[in-house]
Amino acid sequence: MVAETQLPHPLAPVDHPILRIRAARPQPRSVRGDGGTTRRRRTRRPSATPRRTPAPVHGLARLSHGPYGSMHVTFMYGMLGRTAGRIGMPIKDTELLQEFIRIGQDIMRWDRREAYGADWDRVAEAPPDLAFPPPGYLGPDYRGVVFLDSNPSSAPERRAEHGRWDALFEKWCDEGTVEAYDAVFEAYLRYFPTLQYWQREVEPILRAANLEPRQICYLNLSKSVPRDNNTTKRILRIDWLWTRKQLDLLRPAIVVLGGKGVGNLFKEFWPDSPLRAVVQDRSKSQQGSAKRSQARRIAREIKAALAPPQRPAPTPARRGAAGRGSRAAAGGGPAPRGGGSTAG
Repeated sequence: MVAETQLPHPLAPVDHPILRIRAARPQPRSVRGDGGTTRRRRTRRPSATPRRTPAPVHGLARLSHGPYGSMHVTFMYGMLGRTAGRIGMPIKDTELLQEFIRIGQDIMRWDRREAYGADWDRVAEAPPDLAFPPPGYLGPDYRGVVFLDSNPSSAPERRAEHGRWDALFEKWCDEGTVEAYDAVFEAYLRYFPTLQYWQREVEPILRAANLEPRQICYLNLSKSVPRDNNTTKRILRIDWLWTRKQLDLLRPAIVVLGGKGVGNLFKEFWPDSPLRAVVQDRSKSQQGSAKRSQARRIAREIKAALAPPQRPAPTPARRGAAGRGSRAAAGGGPAPRGGGSTAG
C-alpha cells in the first residue's frame, strides 16, 4: 500500500531564542585607542522575516522493492539533497502512474466482444494466446519517449508463458495497485529483451539514444492479440480510442512509430496531432548498415526532442555605437554609410 508521509525540510528556518535575541540587539561599535570609533566588520543579521525556502517535500514510501518503490525512495531523498547528483533526474509523477494503471483496468475490463461485433472472430483464441489485452508498460523513469507498435503478437506455442502473463494482468485488473503493476512491469523487463523482434528493432534505438526500457513507455495501437497476426481496420480504429487516451495522458516529447503501417494509421487517426513523431522503417530492405544508420538517425531525433530549449544568444552591441548615434542625431556626427544623406 502507498503511505503518504510529510518529511521535515532540512533548509527550513530554525526558531531559536538566541537567534531572536541577536536579531533584536543593535550592532555594537568598537572604540579605537585615539578615541575614534569604527564599526565592526558587518555581519549578516538574521532577518525578522524568514527567507523563502522550498516547500516541504511530501514523499511516497512503500514496503515493496519493485521499480516504482525504488523510484519513490530516490524522490524523497534526492529532492531533499541527501543524494548527490540526483537532483536533475526526472521525477515520476505518482498521479500519472495511478491514472495509467486506472486506464489499464478499463482496457482489461472492457467488453471487446460487444465492441468488435462481427470482427470478434479476428481475435486470437485464449488459451493458448493471451486472454487479457495488454494495456502497455510505463517505465518508472519515464523520460517522455513512447514506442508505438501495431498489436500484441500471436504465439500459441507460448501457452505456459501466456498463462503466467494472464495471472499478472488479472491481478492488475482486479486490484489496480502499484504493487500489482510492479509485477507486470518486472515481467516485461525480463521477457521483452529476450525477443528477437525487440533485439532487432527496439534495442538498437535505445542503445544509440542512451535509454533503457525503464525510461520509455511501450504501447500497442491495437490492444487485442489478432488471430494469425492479422487484425482488421475496424478493430484498429476502435482500439485507437484507448491509445489516444493514453497518449493524451503521457504527453510524450516524441513517439517512435513501429513501421510504415503504424505511421500511416497514426496520421489517419490523428491528422492534427501536436506530437513529434518519427516513423521507423521495418521493411526487409532495412538490413545491416541501413538498419544501423536508421537507428542512429532516430536516436538523434529522440535526443533533439529531449534536449532543453536553448535561449537565443544576445546580440552584442558594437562598441561606441550608442555614442555615434547620439552625435549623429545632434548634427555633429558623420554622414551615414552608403552615400546617403540626412534631411534638414
